[in-house]
Amino acid sequence: MIARITLTVAGLAALAVGAAQLLAPVGFHELSGLPAVTDPGSLSEARAVGAGIVAAGAGILAGAFRPALTRVSAAVGAGFYLAFGLGRLVGIAVDGVPPGGLVGALVTEIVLGLACGVVVARSPGTR
Repeated sequence: MIARITLTVAGLAALAVGAAQLLAPVGFHELSGLPAVTDPGSLSEARAVGAGIVAAGAGILAGAFRPALTRVSAAVGAGFYLAFGLGRLVGIAVDGVPPGGLVGALVTEIVLGLACGVVVARSPGTR
């Protein structure tokens, strides 16, 4: 049950963030406290990342409903969220602290990544 809840939350969070970035990149960036991106190149990059996040979210969410996918979905979730968190930590070390909303995203990413990692560790076949 904990695995199902973890993967549902992690998957839906990625789907929501990815969809927002894919479908409304200007508003998404402004909501994060970032300057609006308006040039076609920046919008294209933002939408592409959003589509990738949607795909990752769908893969993570699939494990909540297909027991055969639980372990691999949790591994995807752990790698996905911890990579984003690590990237933000590198950014803080190199560039300084970002706006508060992005610090909140960092904390959320680390928590969800670790939670997915726990699901992997507790999944059958893990040794």
